Amino acid sequence: MRMGAVKMGSFRLITLTAGFISIVISIFEGIYPSEKYCKQIKLIFSLIFVLCIVSPFVDGKINLPEIESAISSGSEDVESGENATMDYFKRSIENNISRSIAQQLEENEIFCTEIKTSINISDSGGISINEIEIAADNVALEGEIIALVKDYIGEDTPIKFKESALYDS
Repeated sequence: MRMGAVKMGSFRLITLTAGFISIVISIFEGIYPSEKYCKQIKLIFSLIFVLCIVSPFVDGKINLPEIESAISSGSEDVESGENATMDYFKRSIENNISRSIAQQLEENEIFCTEIKTSINISDSGGISINEIEIAADNVALEGEIIALVKDYIGEDTPIKFKESALYDS
């Protein structure tokens, strides 16, 4: 219950301060000398109003632990969301590369049962292929498949070939 009293006291302080400053601004709007100084007086009282509202927070008189915990849990949610987004992005690229290789092989009338690609995304955004695993029914085409894929992707890409019957998914 003490926490509720602290919150009510804090909000009462803010409300009273805002009300008092609003009354003072209204009084001074009625008595200021001319329209010539209207903007300057409004600016001064607006600054005073903002300072009166913000000062209890800055002085530490108002502490809202729910807001602090919400902010910290929100930052954790953002971080986990970023990780999930990066994982999804990585899987999408891997799937696109695998589909592209499958299309290239199909154009050469070679059909594979499964193609898995593993990539790495650097902090600078560079993408490199770690490994490509290819499963096909016809082991006799292994050399031709590897040659076509290396020609399509690049010579330095590691390629593993497995027979479909022995392939563990």
